[in-house]
Amino acid sequence: MSIARWTAEHYQELQTQVQQALWAGLDKQCLFRAVLLVLDDAITPHADGTAEVRSCTGGKSYHCNGTCTCPAYAHGMLLCKHRIGAQLYKRTHNAVHARQQVWQALRIRDAQHAAFVTAMRAAPVVTTAAPWEED
Repeated sequence: MSIARWTAEHYQELQTQVQQALWAGLDKQCLFRAVLLVLDDAITPHADGTAEVRSCTGGKSYHCNGTCTCPAYAHGMLLCKHRIGAQLYKRTHNAVHARQQVWQALRIRDAQHAAFVTAMRAAPVVTTAAPWEED
């Protein structure tokens, strides 16, 4: 999903993910740069769970799949901004998508309930006398 199609819910979730990353002790400067990558729409997720992350300093792109092809990762920085950005993007999108699925299921359930109630109200009421009340 392109960031151009993000909703306010996406931005709120991104903020939650950043707060959790800060609590986890991630380097603030690296996290800040990762957030910029997300907001600059520099992350292209792939169906296989990997991501292509465009460099913020040039025309290069790095492939992230648990590792990263960037120089920082090659020099021992295991949590580079590209990996963090890809994870922020993925977690934000997954959390929002999961909430949307729950809301959709609730709307379907409510619609089914309303249809059932409507059908019950429209059904004719049949009253019969109990056997002991008959003449």
